[in-house]
Amino acid sequence: MISIRYGKSIIGIALAAGVIAVLFVGQSVAAYGQSAYYSQPYYQGTYYAHQQGKTIDATAEASSEGVHRRIVFTSDQTGYIFFRDGNGSCGMASTTNGGSSWSATRTVDSQTDCGGITIWYDRWTPGDSGNDIHIGTIDDGSDELWYTKLNTSTGALTTTVNASQAFISGTLEPATAASMDWVAITKATNGIIYMSVVDNTDSGVIECSGTCETGANWSETTNPFTNVESQPLFLVPLSDGDIMAIRYLTTVDDIEYQIWDDGGGAWGGSWIDIDDAVCSAIPETRALGTLSAAVDALTGEIYLAYINDCSPFDGDNDDVQVFLYSGGSWTAKTNVITNASRGIRGVTIG
Repeated sequence: MISIRYGKSIIGIALAAGVIAVLFVGQSVAAYGQSAYYSQPYYQGTYYAHQQGKTIDATAEASSEGVHRRIVFTSDQTGYIFFRDGNGSCGMASTTNGGSSWSATRTVDSQTDCGGITIWYDRWTPGDSGNDIHIGTIDDGSDELWYTKLNTSTGALTTTVNASQAFISGTLEPATAASMDWVAITKATNGIIYMSVVDNTDSGVIECSGTCETGANWSETTNPFTNVESQPLFLVPLSDGDIMAIRYLTTVDDIEYQIWDDGGGAWGGSWIDIDDAVCSAIPETRALGTLSAAVDALTGEIYLAYINDCSPFDGDNDDVQVFLYSGGSWTAKTNVITNASRGIRGVTIG
């Protein structure tokens, strides 16, 4: 499923109760269902489709937008959404009836300078049958990456811990800043959790192989990244415990990837182009919603969707392109949208 953003900020999509559930943030976090496709009827912060949008949290900040998935449905009825709340903390809500109603907001990371929030569900990793949602957050007070875990079987949240432990020494700028940094998180097929962040002052990747709710159990890998602000990035699992980093390098308008060899304990050494001719009009401060990645948990294939030809978000020639990673190589697929006339501002795949 691919969701396209023209106006408000979509933060996740999933299949719930037989319809596509799209969740977005503007003046509030809201949800609506659409059985086939997204149309844009909009009025005062609420989108309408086959059913009226349902408010989940009326005080969520518009800065909850970003490139990563932040909604999980563990069945067609049970789902979870994660966002930055109006008091600056990061929170979540849940549904047990396919999105018809939602719980009150629960605090995930109580720091009031909590910025970007991203998640990884165990079962997004091929071959994994776990029930945990791994949550990464970023703050601009101590400039660290933080980790929390939600057990979907019991509903229990662990205490948020400092995972980067001063491994990241830059001045991080979360979602409230004009130029923003986003934490990426994934779980490898061997159970190791990885998180990463990129800023113009520092960048890095950290990992944890067990009891990750203890901050001291996190360590730093070698760093494959260039220090560039507002660099959208993803971490996704590969076979044999390896992972892939995907980035949109805004300084040269390339989408690239590099592979972490878990057995050898090293990154590949160089970035390989997926597309070296990405829309040159995207400024760093607008790059946050320009690409999205997801893994097919059955096949291990990776899907990448992104905006291209979008100069300058004015709706005259925007494309949404899709690439597929299978058998060790990337292949361009048919465009989802070509030369859109409405000005595409974001894309989410899931």
